[in-house]
Amino acid sequence: MPVGKFNLLHDSPLNDLVDRPMVSRIIIPSTWFEAGAGIYGTLYPSSLSKIDYEVYAVNGMSQTAGAITDLGVRSARGSVSRDRDDSKAVVGRIAFSPMLGIEIAGSGFHGQYKPSASAIGSGIIDMFAVDWTLQRGPFELIGEAAWTRISNNNATGVAGNGIGPAGMFGYYIQGNYHFMPEILKRLAPTHFSDASTFTATVRWEQVDTDTDNRTNGEGNTLGNRRELDRLTVGLNFRPIEDMVFKVNWQYNTQNDNARGLVPAGDLGTSSSRMDGDGFLFQAATYF
Repeated sequence: MPVGKFNLLHDSPLNDLVDRPMVSRIIIPSTWFEAGAGIYGTLYPSSLSKIDYEVYAVNGMSQTAGAITDLGVRSARGSVSRDRDDSKAVVGRIAFSPMLGIEIAGSGFHGQYKPSASAIGSGIIDMFAVDWTLQRGPFELIGEAAWTRISNNNATGVAGNGIGPAGMFGYYIQGNYHFMPEILKRLAPTHFSDASTFTATVRWEQVDTDTDNRTNGEGNTLGNRRELDRLTVGLNFRPIEDMVFKVNWQYNTQNDNARGLVPAGDLGTSSSRMDGDGFLFQAATYF
């Protein structure tokens, strides 16, 4: 599904960090694929520039388990085998590259979803995403921002679910620096060649799964907002382009309660937060 660029290029060997960006897992439910049909192509306004476009009609999203919660919209991904709500959705992306090494793109999704068989009515999900790629020599700056709006997400008639979020937002900004020390190529040419490269990476990201700060109908703010911050620093080595060994250090901060409704006075208790840091390791290749 062409919503954001990461959803199109999510393979582990293609990416320089271990974890996928939170916005591409929570706000955009990657990996995300659906059955549908449409068109795609490329236009060349000049000898240096190009425009890529794609638009499809697809089965769309559904939420058979109940309301879409502050955990994100990932569980609402549609079915490949059938259209659960008998209403097609539209998805598309357009990307403009004025020259080699620069690309800016906008993408979106619009469709109906049916919360569950016991819920009353249905709602609309709208997504909009902006992504960018800037490359100059060994430096690379990439990123993505996404907004999601959900209507009629009050889970009427669904036991165990309160008022669901109407708005979500997230983004990430990532800088990469590619390098290959010449001394390693001289000392161990069989392991470090012209096809090998190191990449130093840093990524900052934030996600808010309740941008409207919803209430419980009595004027009290609910305690299941998820405002997540993450800083990741990494170094990886590619002996060849399609194989990568990664080591990352990750620091997470959560500004509000992670899961479930809690009394307002319990916000920020250590048992409900996602605060912490740690190391991540990964090896990935194609075969």
